[in-house]
Amino acid sequence: MEDKPEKPEKPEKPEKRTKVCEHCGKVFTPNANNQKFCKESCKSAKYRIENKEKIAKRVKKYREANKEKIAAQKKRYYQDNKNKFAERTKKYREKKKAK
Repeated sequence: MEDKPEKPEKPEKPEKRTKVCEHCGKVFTPNANNQKFCKESCKSAKYRIENKEKIAKRVKKYREANKEKIAAQKKRYYQDNKNKFAERTKKYREKKKAK
């Protein structure tokens, strides 16, 4: 039998660096060196907080430009969910009457 040459030991992998999420403060292991958030929802939440005014302007501009479209969607939603609204109204009135 031939003796097999011993395999050299693999060097130990360095420990993965951990970071702290800039939004929630949770400790996480980043997938990339420039990753700042633990998950996409934290990234989105941080953006919404930092750009609240910018987003409000964009929404206002959209609503002004699409008044008819939004009104039609609301009307269609109400028509499709009449029973749901009737139930909600009924519960509200019963609750108010009980007070």
